[in-house]
Amino acid sequence: MTRPASPFDGQAGERGFTVAVFFKESIKGPVIRVLAAICSGILLTAAFPKAGWSWLAWFAFLPLFFAVRNKSWWQAFKLGLIMGMVHYLGLVYWVDGVMRQYGGLSWYASVPLLFLLSFYLSIYVAVFTAFTRKGPIQPMTHLALAPALWVALEYARTYFFTGFPWGLLGHTQYQNLEIIQISDATGAYGVSALIILVNYGLYLLGASLYSGTLFGPTLPRKKGLLAVVAAGLALGGAWYYGQVSVQGLQNSFKDSPSLEVVIVQGNIDQNLKWNPAYQEHTVNTYVRLTKGALTKNTELVVWPESAMPFYFSATEPFLTARVLTAARENHTFLLTGSMSFERTDGDPLFYNSAFLIGQNGKILGKYDKAHLVPWGEYVPLKKYMPFINNLVEQVSDFSAGREGQAISANGARLGVLICYEIIFPALARHQVLEGANLLVTITNDAWFGRSSAPYQHFSTAVFRAVENHRSVARAANSGISGFVDPTGKILEPTELFEEAARNAVLPILNQTTIYTRYGDVFCFICMGLALMLLIFARKNMPSL
Repeated sequence: MTRPASPFDGQAGERGFTVAVFFKESIKGPVIRVLAAICSGILLTAAFPKAGWSWLAWFAFLPLFFAVRNKSWWQAFKLGLIMGMVHYLGLVYWVDGVMRQYGGLSWYASVPLLFLLSFYLSIYVAVFTAFTRKGPIQPMTHLALAPALWVALEYARTYFFTGFPWGLLGHTQYQNLEIIQISDATGAYGVSALIILVNYGLYLLGASLYSGTLFGPTLPRKKGLLAVVAAGLALGGAWYYGQVSVQGLQNSFKDSPSLEVVIVQGNIDQNLKWNPAYQEHTVNTYVRLTKGALTKNTELVVWPESAMPFYFSATEPFLTARVLTAARENHTFLLTGSMSFERTDGDPLFYNSAFLIGQNGKILGKYDKAHLVPWGEYVPLKKYMPFINNLVEQVSDFSAGREGQAISANGARLGVLICYEIIFPALARHQVLEGANLLVTITNDAWFGRSSAPYQHFSTAVFRAVENHRSVARAANSGISGFVDPTGKILEPTELFEEAARNAVLPILNQTTIYTRYGDVFCFICMGLALMLLIFARKNMPSL
C-alpha cells in the first residue's frame, strides 16, 4: 500500500540533501586542505637544487594559500606546519645520512633528529601561514604583509640558535641572473620577497575568479587584477634592473684587473682522509693535479678545506715542506685548508684554518674559521652539558677565529670562507668591508655523498658574489668546485666525486654595493613593515 503524499515531503528531501552535502563537504574539506599543503611542500622542494625546477617556486605556495583561506589561526598554523615538514624533510634529508655514516648514530637516533630539525624550520612557515590566511578580506594589506613577514622570518632563521640560513627561498633562483641582481641591495632576502609577492598576487587573482564554497567567498575581480598587476610590475622591475646591472658589470670587467686562479678537487675518500698512512698520498695528489692545471699566467692556486689532513707546519714537517716547495717551484700563491692549533697557558686552542703560502714558499697569512658548525665542530653549552658529544667523530672541539680577516695575495685581498660560512651573507660582507676583492670558499662536501646537499651548498656562493660584486673561487674536496663571477654566472663547475682542476681568469672589482655598505637594512624595513601591517590588520579584523 502506498503512503499518501505529505506536504512536508519536498522540504524533508531538500533538508536531507543539504545535510548530505554538508557532511560530504565537512569530510572533503580538511582532506583537500591537507593534500594542498603537502602539494605546496613538494613543489617548493622541487624548485631547489638538485632537482632545480626553479620556476615552480613562483606558484608553489598557491595550494597552501587556498587551503588556509579564511581558516582559524590554529588551523592555518597546522597546515603551514604540514607544508613545512614535507618541504624540509625533502630538502635536508641528507642530514640523516651524515649523522649515521660519519656521526656513528643509529637510525633510531638520527631520524628523530632529522624530524626535529625539520620541525624547527617548519615553525617559520607555520607562523607565516597563520598570519597571512585572511588575504581575501584585506587583499592589499596582505599583499604587502606576505613578503615582508616572510623576509622577517627568514632573517630570524639566519641568526636564531646560531643560525641556519640553508635553503632560503631566494636560493631557488640562483641560475636566474636577471632576477637575482636585486641581491646587491637586498641580499638574497629580496629575491625571497619577490617570489612570495608573485605567489600572493596570483593567489588573490585566483580568489577573484573562483566562486566555489569550499575555499570561501569570491574576492572582487578588480582587487584580484590589481594585486597581480602590482606583483607583475615588481617582477618586471626586478628583471629590468637585472638586465641593466648585468650589462654594467660585464662592461666593468673590461677595465678591471684580473687574476688567473686554479682550483683543485682532490676527491680524497672521506673514510681514508684522516688515516695517517694516506697523508703523503693526499699531498701528492694535490701537487700532481696542480701541476697539470697550471699555465704561465696562474697566480693563485686553491685547495679545499682540510686538504692537508694534519696540523700544518706543526706536526708533519716533511709534508709541510712538500707543500711549501710546491708553491715555490710553481711560483704561485697557494691557499690550502688544514687544521692548526695555538699553544696557551691552559689547554691548546684548535682551529679549522686556511693557510696562504707565497710564491717564495713562505706562509704569508692564516684565516681561522669564525662561524663553526654546532655539534660538528664544537658542542654548544658543553660546559653545562658535558655528556653531549660531537655528531662527527673525526673532529675535535674547535675555537672560532675572527670575522672579516682578509689576507693579501699579489695585489688581491682574499676573503676566505670555510665550508658552512658561505651560507651566511654577513660573513662575506664583513670580508669585503675589510678590503677583500676576491672571495674564496673552501669546503669538504664529501660528507653529503651524492645527495642534493652539494648542489644546495654551491648555490649560496652565487648570492655572495652578487651581493658584494665579487668573484668567488670555490674548491671542494669531492665537488662541486667552480667559479662565480660578480654577476652570479657560474664558470667551470666540476662533477661530484672526480679528481679535477679548473682554472679561470676572474675580474677583481673594488666597488661596493648597497648591500655591502648597509647590510640587511632591507630586512629591517620588512620587519618594521610587517609589524605595522599586523597591527593595522588586527585593529580592522580582530580575529586575525
